[in-house]
Amino acid sequence: IEIAQKLGDVRLEALNRMNLGNVLRDQGKYAQAVGQYTLAGKGAAVVQDRHLEAMAVRLTSAAYQGLGELEPARINAEYSIALLESTSATDAYIESLDQHGDVLWDMRRYEEAASQYRKAFWAGEDQGRGDRSILAKGLNAATKAGRYLAEVKKLIARNNGTSTNLNDPIELMLEGYRCLLCLANFESIMSLTFLHVQNLAEKVSQRSMRTLFGMMLESASEIEDDSTRAIAILALLVAMPIGAVSLQD
Repeated sequence: IEIAQKLGDVRLEALNRMNLGNVLRDQGKYAQAVGQYTLAGKGAAVVQDRHLEAMAVRLTSAAYQGLGELEPARINAEYSIALLESTSATDAYIESLDQHGDVLWDMRRYEEAASQYRKAFWAGEDQGRGDRSILAKGLNAATKAGRYLAEVKKLIARNNGTSTNLNDPIELMLEGYRCLLCLANFESIMSLTFLHVQNLAEKVSQRSMRTLFGMMLESASEIEDDSTRAIAILALLVAMPIGAVSLQD
């Protein structure tokens, strides 16, 4: 930092302050980290480096979150998003949306958190690299908000590229499961299946679950990749409530 100051290199100083903030954060010294990130953000603003400023502001948000000071964490997360909207810095934009979602989750504003996670996932998916862990966080947040079915409807519409006319909860959940199978990979299929089946079991009887299990199993069996297909079927078997699956199944 001193060398950068002697050189008069404001951007280099901002980078070094950000690195120092990371060290302090990793040591659990969140208040000191906030100070360094804030100075880094101001330096980045001086040299008009929007990407660097957004990164510093996002890290400031995370440090405030570590302190349990959620309102300044929210404000900084929102500002980092605003800095990156309509730019080509997609990865940084996703990180800022994800951070905002995490803060809103801690504030128990689950429906708003789900919205941020949804935006973050599809921003990545549009580039062919959507983060399935963010998708899962969004569905979890929707579950906490009591809005899982509404979130599934949005998932179907976004994945299919058109609005859905499905209104029956069972049909929505079945189509939602097919969408999840399209979006999930080997690492995420287990957790996504558990979450979906958990929400489905709350809406239908055990007898109906047996019928739905057969329909979902048929969809899972159509997965082309052998490993993913096997884990998808296993996830269904394990996730189904006791009594919903017989030995014959």
